Amino acid sequence: MIKKLLLQISFLVILYAFIRLLGKQRKQRQSVNERHEKKGDELDEINKTGKDLIKPAIQRSDDLTRISGIGPKVSATLAEAGIETFEQLAKSDENKLNAILEAAQIPFADPVSWINQAEELL
Repeated sequence: MIKKLLLQISFLVILYAFIRLLGKQRKQRQSVNERHEKKGDELDEINKTGKDLIKPAIQRSDDLTRISGIGPKVSATLAEAGIETFEQLAKSDENKLNAILEAAQIPFADPVSWINQAEELL
């Protein structure tokens, strides 16, 4: 009699735990679905305002190593800072270029001459 009662209680405890687990999983799925729907709504809103989400696959860049004093390392450093064309380099501020070079620990560079050379190559 007691064994039967313990067996029934054990069964009910296991059933209760299983039902709670299913409930948690359902809530998690709903939460994920809500987040996806929210992201979809945000993307729709961005598209409605006309903003382009996809960066063009082809981006024009110039060979900055054509400039005297710029080698592959400096060119890569400038590209990481967003300067990839002669036009961008020509419009750059000397202080900004010095800060980029200092951050990359590139000594003995003369960005003023780079600006002038880039203007000539335009």
